[in-house]
Amino acid sequence: MSAFRAAGDPHAANRAHRSVVEAIGRADPAGARRSMEALVASAAHSVGHITVDASPIGRNMYRPGSAFGSLQTIVLDNDRVRVVVVPALGARVISLTDRFASREWLVAGDPPADPTPWAGHEAVFDGDVAFGWDECLPTVDRCPDPLDPSAPPLRDHGDQWGRPTQVTAEGEVLVAQWASGGWPYRFTRRLRLDGPRVVAEYELENHGERELPILWSMHPLLALEPGARFDVEGLASVRVTGAVGVPIGPVPGHVACRRRRAPTDR
Repeated sequence: MSAFRAAGDPHAANRAHRSVVEAIGRADPAGARRSMEALVASAAHSVGHITVDASPIGRNMYRPGSAFGSLQTIVLDNDRVRVVVVPALGARVISLTDRFASREWLVAGDPPADPTPWAGHEAVFDGDVAFGWDECLPTVDRCPDPLDPSAPPLRDHGDQWGRPTQVTAEGEVLVAQWASGGWPYRFTRRLRLDGPRVVAEYELENHGERELPILWSMHPLLALEPGARFDVEGLASVRVTGAVGVPIGPVPGHVACRRRRAPTDR
């Protein structure tokens, strides 16, 4: 785990991570851009933890989406990419679609008949629950609480997934915020579109007086197929700790791939 240090002003925002995910699609042929669907009127919607101004802004727009079972969704899209977020499930991204190629980049799943068990401290991220893109903080595996060994273990895959989350819109940005029930932090994710890219910006605030041993994972379950290539910019090497369903290996001339725990591959 890496230590997240409390600043002199413990309430000051500390920029923790910035990550960019690109939906890789086919080149844009001349004249083939899809036009945006016109919205009939500008309206404000507030449903549960969702606050959305359903008006087009530039080339990107956000709006209430189709229900995911009994749960409300928010759509952020342009003519290249479409993102669908479910606030009630921890602001999980359930769809990341390349609109040119009609390609879904995330593992799909079914909505829960009852989302209440997902929010429990004993919930396990596995089986039918495991799909889409979540955030994992302050841990990924269930483990003893390093701040208080006498406290209950930290939750499997962190505090965020499966729990109702505040999602608001700021301009062309969808903002999700989480506050821990046990540790003194606030975690923020901002999603925006930049042409064919989905840009995710992260901010972590330590509201306490001591260091927090944070382990964070941006946790998208990608629907990869044999022959797919995943480019990670700015890194000299990548360590693969496990692969499910498809073999993973280095691409000649690209980032080196170091393997670990090969027996977990299947």
